[in-house]
Amino acid sequence: MGGRRVTTAPARLLGLRLQGFKSFAERTVVEFGPGISAVVGPNGSGKSNLADGLRWALGEQGRALRSRKSEDVI
Repeated sequence: MGGRRVTTAPARLLGLRLQGFKSFAERTVVEFGPGISAVVGPNGSGKSNLADGLRWALGEQGRALRSRKSEDVI
């Protein structure tokens, strides 16, 4: 249709700011530099909660985030 091509650059997550979400009671800012493809740390350090925070910000329902209701995650 018209022969016009639209190109887009891949999306890149720059950072995540959490406060009052699951284990992140205090304001926590995580910045992702270019090339970051993993979050690592010891058990219980909040890796899964960080991923859950991102999923929740993108619209995931609370019950899908290992919680019975949305109020459990905030």
